[in-house]
Amino acid sequence: MSGDSLYTTPDGATIAYELAGRGRPVGYAHGVLLSRAAVRGLELFDIDAVAAGRRLLTYDQRGHGHSSGRAVAEDYRFERAATDLPGLLDAAAAIMRPQTSPAHPWVRRPCCTRPWPLLSGSADWHC
Repeated sequence: MSGDSLYTTPDGATIAYELAGRGRPVGYAHGVLLSRAAVRGLELFDIDAVAAGRRLLTYDQRGHGHSSGRAVAEDYRFERAATDLPGLLDAAAAIMRPQTSPAHPWVRRPCCTRPWPLLSGSADWHC
């Protein structure tokens, strides 16, 4: 998909993802045997409505859509998807973090190094 960014997992898989919109971050993961393109094409979920007023992260899970994967059964277990997600969120957070000025309060405060509330434990990533 156009606008994709890529995250490479420690074992070499490439996860394609996209950040769109502005506002509080929210993520969407497609279901089994799907991809971001399939979800949009089949209109299974109104991604644009979710993105309205938010910073939306969508991604293709390993071996789906524009993400690469190995022919190894263990790579497609839910446990593997769970281990891919924190690294992907860190990669996306690096893009989201303002790069121009340390004057932004969310750059200086340690509670905001990861703007994803469920993993950071922070209810508000702007702290």
